[in-house]
Amino acid sequence: MVTPLRRVAEVADNLADNLDQQAREDDGPAEVRSVARALNRTAARLTLMVSRQQRVAEDASHHLRTPLTGVRLRVEAIEDLAPTTQLRDEASAAIVEIDRLTHRIDQILALARSDAGAFPVRVDLHEVVRQRIAVGRVQADAAGVKIAAALPDFQVLVLAGEGAVARVVDELLGNAFSYAAAEVSVSVTEHGGYAQLVVADDGPGVSDPDLASVFERFYRGSNAKPGGTGLGLALVRETTTAVGGSARAETNENGGLTITTTWPLVP
Repeated sequence: MVTPLRRVAEVADNLADNLDQQAREDDGPAEVRSVARALNRTAARLTLMVSRQQRVAEDASHHLRTPLTGVRLRVEAIEDLAPTTQLRDEASAAIVEIDRLTHRIDQILALARSDAGAFPVRVDLHEVVRQRIAVGRVQADAAGVKIAAALPDFQVLVLAGEGAVARVVDELLGNAFSYAAAEVSVSVTEHGGYAQLVVADDGPGVSDPDLASVFERFYRGSNAKPGGTGLGLALVRETTTAVGGSARAETNENGGLTITTTWPLVP
């Protein structure tokens, strides 16, 4: 028989995964009911803090992206009307920088969400990866890179934050396209209660000293190409670990970089 104190302990133990849980305040002796009330008040305050942090990040992102969109439109007009090639080239370079800044804002917002501990939902990893590969083929073609995908023909249901899998896949594909010489491989498998998403390229790879640091925020390795933010792989690791998964980097047989992420399967 589960005692009232044990039930309160179980709610406390599961709060990290679900702040919506409530301990029964009418169950057991007065001391246990008092602990339950205190636990529920703490959970309510934590929920408010998480919500406030996410709202601040989203508001900041909105107020930054809106003027950037206006600036981009004006620079595009300058590019179209520029009387000289030099001015058109400068306007084109400015557009690239605006897009890069917009992407960095999106990454910072996603990191803020992972810091806030977005509650996981059921996501079909296979379907999301398939969709993001379809979208990414335009970028792959522009980079002259082939995508080799090995995906299962069944659902792979994992626990992840809302939109988290798509963001991670986009970051992994974008990073691989930037460095691949000819091919990027993508695979999804299941093993030991986890799904594995593996993205590998045949590029120059990462030096051994850099491998241990590639997931740190703003880290730029010795082989990093100009223009990156240093946030993409940090977003990958923090998003996966936030739901009980992991991210690992290693050199593959082609000398390129392989990133393996794991996601807890839906029980």
